[in-house]
Amino acid sequence: MDVSIIIVNYNTDKLLTECIHSVYLQTKEVSFEVIVVDNNSENFSSQDYTSLYKGIKVIFLDSNIGFGKANNEGLKIAEGDYVFFLNSDTILLNDAVSILCNYLKEHASVGICGGNLYTKEEMPNMSYTQSFPRVIDYLKLLMPFKSTSLTNDDIFNNIGRNIEIGGYISGADLMIRKELLNKYGGFDPSFFMYFEDVELCYRIKKKGFEIHSVPFAKIIHLQGASTFLKGEELKTRSHCFLVRSEFLYFKKTDPGILLQFLWMSYLIKSVLALFFYKLVGNKSRIDYWKSNISVLKEVCDEKIV
Repeated sequence: MDVSIIIVNYNTDKLLTECIHSVYLQTKEVSFEVIVVDNNSENFSSQDYTSLYKGIKVIFLDSNIGFGKANNEGLKIAEGDYVFFLNSDTILLNDAVSILCNYLKEHASVGICGGNLYTKEEMPNMSYTQSFPRVIDYLKLLMPFKSTSLTNDDIFNNIGRNIEIGGYISGADLMIRKELLNKYGGFDPSFFMYFEDVELCYRIKKKGFEIHSVPFAKIIHLQGASTFLKGEELKTRSHCFLVRSEFLYFKKTDPGILLQFLWMSYLIKSVLALFFYKLVGNKSRIDYWKSNISVLKEVCDEKIV
């Protein structure tokens, strides 16, 4: 079999239906299987998919173990030579699976590739980065007169040809050789959500494999639509996951005095914000910054494996 397409679901049944439909509608030139890993969703039934499409496997988990770990569960039963990690909030606009698979078949030096991602309105969406995140870049964002030099070309392939990138492919549509996953491991289970795609790309690139953008593979990414919490709870929990993953990634890839300074800067900012919102009596913001401080303390003590 050519490709194992792994899709993690958590209470995104409608999005998942549209995603799977687009996979079967668009994929023509390669053999594939679809593996749905359900992170203990409410009222999820596999019958809606297995009765309509051939080649679908469904894994039911007893709890929500996070994005990376859930993908790794799907990886255990994947039979394809290539693995396509695909978000449930994506819709294929063309035969992206075949385009990416054939590209890896024809380019032995490339370990990972991904296509161009688009918004619902089919405008350019974040598809990759030209460099990996660095502590120094995050410190610059804390400066009073911070500015960003990022352009659309740094996150989306406007060139119209395949290119090697210096950073990572978005985990929303990441295709990788199965042999590399077998040899170097899948997503790092330390990350619950966010940055697991960054760390995987970083690890594979360190092993000497290239990462390429293949713009002819086109996919809509309804970014954020698959997030599983709502309102203020969503904002607080998502932010905490992000902060923890950021610092965990840096502890693994860019440790040192600058990281300690960044951590201290974030902590001071959080304490000051908490003090301010206590003064004005804004409960939701108090909870937000309390959670932020708790995560910062947790990740400071966390052991790196």
